[in-house]
Amino acid sequence: MSQIVFERPADKIRAKFSDDRAKILARNELTPTAKAARVALALKTANAQLAAAKSAADEARQAARAKNERTAFGLDDLASSPGDRAAITMAHRAALDKVATIGDSKDAAALLARARTSGDETMVRALALHAHLQVVASGFTSEGWQNVLGDAARSRPAAIDAINSLLAEAKHLPQGAEMFEFMIVTPTELGNATTDAQLDRIIAQDPSMGLVR
Repeated sequence: MSQIVFERPADKIRAKFSDDRAKILARNELTPTAKAARVALALKTANAQLAAAKSAADEARQAARAKNERTAFGLDDLASSPGDRAAITMAHRAALDKVATIGDSKDAAALLARARTSGDETMVRALALHAHLQVVASGFTSEGWQNVLGDAARSRPAAIDAINSLLAEAKHLPQGAEMFEFMIVTPTELGNATTDAQLDRIIAQDPSMGLVR
């Protein structure tokens, strides 16, 4: 059974531009200048669509990251009333200040053990966040901080999933194809034109562009 591959929005935009360009270049009644002008307009339109698609993708990625951070390190599940929330928030701020100066994972592990014994969940959450930051800062090489992070989240499956997603995102380096996902290589008939201003100059070379597309 063949694998299903879902087409990304950027792929559809590029495919549409490629199809439009082929149709324009096949129109024998157009001069090279007229063809270039129409291809430039098609590229300008596609670039605007790609910019919008990139913005939407960035917003979705940021929203997913924020949701994972709340699930992994947030306090939403701890407060049952506004009064509880205020007290928990204050305790959490104090815990964050305390753990911020910890540079040794062994010290963090000892503090985590004491927090679990005393039922201080705000400290546990603060240590989870601090450990996560240390894991990323170490280039994912610190086994000690990884152990602290795993221990701090071990009783919350949803937090573990969220942390794994955050770590995967932090570890991921864009590949070549991803870096060019929202770009179209300028076709040869447009020379080195890439900006809207450069494309507009090519479009303006054909007076008929104001009437016929």
